Amino acid sequence: MSNLTNLYVLFDDDDGAGASASEKDFNSSPPCHAIFKYLILSLIGLLTVKYQGKTENPFDTHPATMWVFFITTCCYCLALVFMKEMQAHRAKHSRIFNCVLLILGSLASVSLVSVFLPRLFGSLIFILWVLLLITILARNLLKHLGYWLRLRIEKAVTQVLAKFNSCRNATGQSSHLCSGVGKAVDQLLFTFIFWGFGSGGGLVAYSVSKTYNGVNIVDSPEVNSKKNRVVVLGTGWAGTSFLKNLKNSSYDVLVISPRNYFAFTPLLPSVTCGTVEARSIVEPIRKIVRKKNLDICYWEAECIKIDAENKKLHCRSNQETKLNEKEEFVAYYDYLVIAIGACSNTFNTPGVVENCHFLKEIEDAQKIRRTVIDCFERASLPDPSDEERKRILQFVVVGGGPTTVEFAAELHDFVSEDLVKLYPEVKDLVKIRLLEAGDHILNMFDERIRAFAEEKFQRDGIDVKTGSMVVKVSNKEISAKERCSGKISSMPYGMVVWSTGIGTRPVIMDFMKQIGQTNRRALATDEWLRVEGCDSVCALGDCATINQRKVMEDISAIFTKADKDNSGMLTLKKFQEDSKGDVAKESIELNIEEFKSALSKVDSQMKNLPATAQVAAQQGAYLADCFNRMEECEKNPEGPLRFRGSGCQRFHPFRYKHFGQFVPLGGKQTAAQLPGDWVSIGRSTQWLCQLAYEDIGYIRIGLAVSFLGGIRVTFEAAKQFPQAKNTKAESTVSQIRSWQQPFNNSISRCSV
Repeated sequence: MSNLTNLYVLFDDDDGAGASASEKDFNSSPPCHAIFKYLILSLIGLLTVKYQGKTENPFDTHPATMWVFFITTCCYCLALVFMKEMQAHRAKHSRIFNCVLLILGSLASVSLVSVFLPRLFGSLIFILWVLLLITILARNLLKHLGYWLRLRIEKAVTQVLAKFNSCRNATGQSSHLCSGVGKAVDQLLFTFIFWGFGSGGGLVAYSVSKTYNGVNIVDSPEVNSKKNRVVVLGTGWAGTSFLKNLKNSSYDVLVISPRNYFAFTPLLPSVTCGTVEARSIVEPIRKIVRKKNLDICYWEAECIKIDAENKKLHCRSNQETKLNEKEEFVAYYDYLVIAIGACSNTFNTPGVVENCHFLKEIEDAQKIRRTVIDCFERASLPDPSDEERKRILQFVVVGGGPTTVEFAAELHDFVSEDLVKLYPEVKDLVKIRLLEAGDHILNMFDERIRAFAEEKFQRDGIDVKTGSMVVKVSNKEISAKERCSGKISSMPYGMVVWSTGIGTRPVIMDFMKQIGQTNRRALATDEWLRVEGCDSVCALGDCATINQRKVMEDISAIFTKADKDNSGMLTLKKFQEDSKGDVAKESIELNIEEFKSALSKVDSQMKNLPATAQVAAQQGAYLADCFNRMEECEKNPEGPLRFRGSGCQRFHPFRYKHFGQFVPLGGKQTAAQLPGDWVSIGRSTQWLCQLAYEDIGYIRIGLAVSFLGGIRVTFEAAKQFPQAKNTKAESTVSQIRSWQQPFNNSISRCSV
């Protein structure tokens, strides 16, 4: 019995104190090794029970079997150590050790199982194990042999195709013959791949990619030149709207984004507190693409560098390899649509990145939701002091925009309506603060909305501190400087949410340096969303801003174009050829100086478009319409006259149409600022907001894409009235990651 006890200790050495680091490494190995461990431990435990109270042990009754088990177990442990060392040094022999581990582990398990069976059945178990092992080894051998043959065939065929391509380009005398032979070879290659080996996808993917200095070059211009390649970077509002409205089948479209779903971001604050479930506001990008009868391909990767001069993109895969590295590759384009959005702007404030939460992505909302619950759980433990409990339940929101205001309101409702019932012992310790550097919150809204929001927050007990600029964030305190007095004060916190505007992503900053757009917060485009200096690159959404041309810079050209008879005087009839109105007004004449004076204030009244979902969605739809009518408008331009050149522009410039904006203020009250200077505040506006965001936004005006998503959000919004929000905090990063898998029919399978 002592032998069995020693064997058991050999496999289970944590002494009940939790898994050690080596055990965690073991459990992170391939699943079969973890199965062997627990299977052998269970069998040793059963042997201990079987031979308990007996004078003999398994080494007496089954000596050969037990010695096989003992030797294979020792070899298994040694091979496992060597395999870990090989993986640490990134050696290529770890696969061999993995096969050895599989053989030794299975043999040790079979040996122990045979002890419980009669000798005849025990021998039969060994025979079946040998046959199974031979089958697996033969299958792997054939697999690697087939892979080796595919590589050799691919190399030979590539050389043949290269010779035929050179034949086509070198001379035109036999171009027809070379083209026919080349097509025949191409057809033969694909037929052999798909029907001969049965795994043509791997070879096709390999054959269209080449490797140069460790970087895969995918789809070079020589591979596919039949259609113009349009590469879309990003799957946010702008990118998804572009894909949804694109209808021209003459393009080969490639979508590259590290996020393989579209998120309805206006409802992110509702996700943080359980009013809306995260699965209801996401839509898989592959599902959107699948509905289009176009050549659209999606790659889950991140663009790390844009080379506009050579029209290629350097990308990094979002999937890690066996060595915990991410593969890099290069993709070419004919037209590039940049719609990667922006990141949170920290203004280089110390400690923000390390200690604050952001609210830009689904993962951010889920993390905030878990942190809120964790704060209440920690405060409910008996160990923290009263001061520590107060600190843990201090929630600070930095920023005064619609996102932060809505989140503060949602958090207040979540705490006052739900969490105080679950944690009554700490309900009096909760404090919510909102810090804003400006004079008021919601500066972009009407004054009536600002006043109502500040007054409501004061009634609800939300401490709004305007004129406070955060200068430092530590792990337990946040420091803010008062703008009037210059005094710096510190306040404790349990959680900080930072939402103070948008910043530029590193890949955009690098691209702007290449094209000479330094010292800007976003890419500068013209009125047709083309990046200035790059006609084949378009940028839209939060990563770009339209650089409105100054009217006074072109005033002379405008006057000359309108003054067709060169009289030096301009009338309204000349300026607007199709004008029909007051004859007296049409007869008013202006010279160039009077014309300049009349338009002198136009430039000062021009404003940049806000970085909102409405703007991005409309830009995506506009750009898709331009691509749909590209050939038609090349022949028949429909845009305005060119001031600096001849002819007309191909398209009309982009014009933004504002549909209004909502901001929920908590307590079933919402403020709305709609076109025509119409302001609405109250419960009725709450229902209007839900109708616009959750029904119309999903179904009618193209702000989202999913009919089922809109129905789910509507039901979840209705459920919050009779019952509490979802206060579960079991959502993990792995569950969130499940959204980034290919969806089939419904996203409801992804439980959060």
